[in-house]
Amino acid sequence: MKKGLLIFAILPLFLFAQKKLPLIQSITSDTLYGKYQQISFIYDRFDRVTDIIKTNCKTTKTSPNDVFPLIDTVTIQQFNYVGKSKSPISRKITNYEFDPVDQVSYWTFIQKQVFIYKEGKHIQDSITNKVNRLRLEEDHIDNDKPYYWKGRLEYSNKALKYILNTNYLTRRKYDYAQGETTELLINSQQNIAKEAEEPFMKSHSSSNPPYFTYSKFDKAINPLGYLNISSIFPHENISFSYDTDGLIGIEDQEIFNNDYSVFKWYYLNQNNILTYTITRGDTDSPFKDIIHLSYTYNQFNLPIECIALIHKEFTRDGRAVGKYEKRFTFSYRN
Repeated sequence: MKKGLLIFAILPLFLFAQKKLPLIQSITSDTLYGKYQQISFIYDRFDRVTDIIKTNCKTTKTSPNDVFPLIDTVTIQQFNYVGKSKSPISRKITNYEFDPVDQVSYWTFIQKQVFIYKEGKHIQDSITNKVNRLRLEEDHIDNDKPYYWKGRLEYSNKALKYILNTNYLTRRKYDYAQGETTELLINSQQNIAKEAEEPFMKSHSSSNPPYFTYSKFDKAINPLGYLNISSIFPHENISFSYDTDGLIGIEDQEIFNNDYSVFKWYYLNQNNILTYTITRGDTDSPFKDIIHLSYTYNQFNLPIECIALIHKEFTRDGRAVGKYEKRFTFSYRN
């Protein structure tokens, strides 16, 4: 009898494991002063990601003279495939800006990436960029001409590097290469423990990109981790960033701090981030962020709501600068 009870106890877990997990449809920020942001995912009939769309939204018009749309598209990523392959062959990223005079959105920047694979693994990018010169305030004579970059991925068990070379075609014999390297350290649970970005050439006047240290994860499922593009972009993430005006103030020490708090969900991670730190260079900002995330989950053990508690403090002595909150909701395709 006990053996039979054991079988029935295990059976629901087995059936749950066999269920197909729903695909993420959108991640949406909370509404603050009538405004919110949303990142949406579009799929084809093979459940492949075809588009990722980032929008700035508002609930109502702010005045009768408000010409800005309720849903303003900021960025669209479009993926291309061959046949039924799950791996995209290319991606086009287009940034848009709404013109209140013409009352229409214009593209400001287009990046086209062609992916190069080896033994089924994404190892290199061929990148073409173009800027819409007519939509820029700074009118450089050559900025409407395409310019080319090259990206390279290097894998190991404990780290991942993405090396972006931004002048490999124009560099002369004695010129230095320009670009940056993003290094991701991976822990034993196959989650990212640290992200750091460094330029090839560093000068005294150049800024220090912030680096991210991730110290705690939940045991639930990362909704980006099982998308068809997750193995193609292990170095990428879905992110939102806000200065203090975009956060809900809980305790404010009235110390000027305009650093952006960044919220990231990586494709590589198996689980969801719970605690992380954003550390900035001393010459760029004296402050760091310590961010704690908590989630509500659905029946699939996927997050449906995230509450972020942001502690801003002085990097040198840990003195408090302010405490803030931000919320996100996750929706899934039926």
